[in-house]
Amino acid sequence: ELRAAGPEFYAGQKACPWMYYWEWGLADGYRPDTWHHYAVTWREDGSATMYFDGQSRAHVEQSRPHALAPALAGSRLAIGGPLDEGMSLDPNVPAQLDAYLARWRLQAGAATPHDVLVAMEESDPRPRRRDIPERAVLLVERDRALIDRAQEHCWFAHNLFQTGQTLYASIGRGDDTGESPNRRQNTSTRPGLMESRDRGRSWQPSARPFRREGSRLPDGRRITVPFLLTGHPLSCEALIEEPGGAIRTITATFDVSCLPEWAPGAYLAMCQILPCRDGSVLLFAYTSLPGEGGSSVLVFRSDDLSRWRAIARPYRPDGLTETGPNETAAVQFPDGRILAIMRTGGWNQMLAKGFSDDGGRTWSPMVPSGLCGVQPRLHLGRDGVLYLVTGRPGIVLAASTDGGETFAACACAEDDRFHEFLPEFGWYGYSSMNNGFVVDEEAGEAFVSYDIVGERVLGDGASWNACYVRPYAIRHIRDYRAKVAEVLPPDAPVIEREGDWLTVPERLAVTSQTGGALSGTFRGTGLVGLLETSPQAGRAVVQIDGGAPRAIPLYFPHRHIQRLLLTDGLAGGAHRFRLSLESGSDPQHRFANPEMPMLGGLQTIHLAG
Repeated sequence: ELRAAGPEFYAGQKACPWMYYWEWGLADGYRPDTWHHYAVTWREDGSATMYFDGQSRAHVEQSRPHALAPALAGSRLAIGGPLDEGMSLDPNVPAQLDAYLARWRLQAGAATPHDVLVAMEESDPRPRRRDIPERAVLLVERDRALIDRAQEHCWFAHNLFQTGQTLYASIGRGDDTGESPNRRQNTSTRPGLMESRDRGRSWQPSARPFRREGSRLPDGRRITVPFLLTGHPLSCEALIEEPGGAIRTITATFDVSCLPEWAPGAYLAMCQILPCRDGSVLLFAYTSLPGEGGSSVLVFRSDDLSRWRAIARPYRPDGLTETGPNETAAVQFPDGRILAIMRTGGWNQMLAKGFSDDGGRTWSPMVPSGLCGVQPRLHLGRDGVLYLVTGRPGIVLAASTDGGETFAACACAEDDRFHEFLPEFGWYGYSSMNNGFVVDEEAGEAFVSYDIVGERVLGDGASWNACYVRPYAIRHIRDYRAKVAEVLPPDAPVIEREGDWLTVPERLAVTSQTGGALSGTFRGTGLVGLLETSPQAGRAVVQIDGGAPRAIPLYFPHRHIQRLLLTDGLAGGAHRFRLSLESGSDPQHRFANPEMPMLGGLQTIHLAG
């Protein structure tokens, strides 16, 4: 049996102490009767690395390798077993994952991360999808721009909005007086509004009054409700902003009589107000009821914005996710179907999703969305493309062209490799989950704003807090299947390889050699690569017809195979491409994720596609 249990890593017959890698999250939507790939590699110095589904999850240092008797491994596999009712010292780590080994293989010699990736592809019994989607959205990253920077207080940039051609972002200011950094935005006596008139490239203070986030109604009004609601009966003062700017206050009441399990004294945490196509309005909230061991999502309905009645409690603590479903975003598609995306845990935990086809009264089972994070935000474009922004880890922008069934285009606006302990928070600092989101459909651009705590910007080591915005160009190809003129597998005879490559016929080519490259000739006006983005991926460099090289970032907080736009807008005809691997770490990052140098891990950086 091979297993990781508590603060010890068991490999074969010998146990050794190890340091728990705290971003290891196993409750990422794994369900019975699904296929996964697990690997453990040993090096001659005694170190070992564990992989799950091709992604390294933990690195351990142990004594020099010992003999492993495969007969003792058996067929059962338990990863992340509990120790004294908990796992390690980190509450973010969920329950164990049990499995049975469908196939056991012991390989001799040094195994690299790309050996593991190739072994996984070779042994995957599932049929490989080869169809080309009818349409595709591709995201092209542009340079981030600084909104503002300061010391000694925390900023949140989650009120990004657009009026005309001007972008606005609200930020907490230096006079924030909350008792903790997490509350300063809510208690600030002088929140600031910044504006940009050049598509986010430069920012300056705005003369417009600050306004808090709200939900826009079809008639142009905006409604804003408090985040937290307590008391009995449940009620609050909501603000209605008219299109002309006038603001009035109404009293909103919340009827939970249809929930017999509701406990007096329970709270409501408001998430989103969703206007529906039948004229009603839905409100999504979450709560945690006594004795249930986690949070639940609640759905309220109103016809007048004043009287709200609970109509469903669709998602409850399930024992599989860390916290139970909570922070929720929702959209309604033209056919009436409603999609809800929900947070289920802390760092690197699953974003779950569910669907309703009857106005929010009944819902499908909760299933993985394919993404991880917290505080999701959704935008449904007029062309039917669904955009999602989330954070923790990193700041992630994703797009779906099939109604949220899959998120085929993903980009990491800011990665999560800022692991520096901040005493004022009591946890590791990183790019924050407090993000803002604007999609300018006419211009074909998306803007994501976010803050970074504990950023090192000066040579003297001073720590600053900063707010950034990163724009993306959106390429929506509505007849993508018809426009793809040729598909080249990575081992096609017309593709030349430079350096050391491992291949799986018609499925994969992978290298970890700096400068390793694929090159060849194609005919058309653009080139798309089906590449792996993951914590282990490096940075690709593409050159077309011998022109200037362009970097293609491949880092993503978890493994995701996706289409990346390498070039477009070319003249019709034959063109020459060269796609190479630029290895090495970003010097801004103190740690390499996921195998942190403090654990003795190597940076596993490669190019795969």
